Amino acid sequence: MKGKVVEGSPKSDDNPVRKPPRPGRPSLEEAERIGLAVLKEAHSLFVANGYDRTSMDEIAARSGVSKRTIYSRYGSKADLFSLVAQQLGDTTMSALEAAEIPRGTPFEVMYALAGQLRAFASDKDIVAMERMTLDMARSFPELWDLRRLQSRRTVDVVVRRLVHLRPDADATPQELERDALVFLSMTVIPTLHRSMMSRNAELADADAFLDRAVEIFLKGFLQERPFWLGASGS
Repeated sequence: MKGKVVEGSPKSDDNPVRKPPRPGRPSLEEAERIGLAVLKEAHSLFVANGYDRTSMDEIAARSGVSKRTIYSRYGSKADLFSLVAQQLGDTTMSALEAAEIPRGTPFEVMYALAGQLRAFASDKDIVAMERMTLDMARSFPELWDLRRLQSRRTVDVVVRRLVHLRPDADATPQELERDALVFLSMTVIPTLHRSMMSRNAELADADAFLDRAVEIFLKGFLQERPFWLGASGS
């Protein structure tokens, strides 16, 4: 009879059908995995295609997440690009700041630093990000702030080497910063400019160029009074 429960038969609640759990927030491990995947794929696409030709749809597809998830985490494509650029800059600067000052002559100390900076300045990912940052800086002023911070950190690394070479010198912080900027303009900036203008950026005589640039810089930096000023400074 309809509605009658036969004695001994299992009730429907005895073996309920298990419903799949409702989707909720991902675990911390999963959230971290998603974040790393998005940043990795965004980095790869920005470098390969440029900012304008990289779409959030493509980043989402490559990352294995929805576009909605990306927007909820990062806000906009510009914010995501800024984070990717910051991450690359932090990785680069952390490597510079963590490097120990090598033992050796002043030339060996500064040449080692110049070589490390030159390697960064010719790295294709760093060059691509530098191009995009300069192109977008007018529209997104926060990128200028990021660029200035990274430049400040680079100068501080050079200043630390200069103080190592002349620990007893009475140079002011302003003079040390000036000399650090001179060093960068002589050794690294030419490589960065060449890299940004051409994919075949390496100078045929790059080592000889760097060797000579460091040599000329140290002649001026280590000499208390430049010979062309004379003993009286007149």
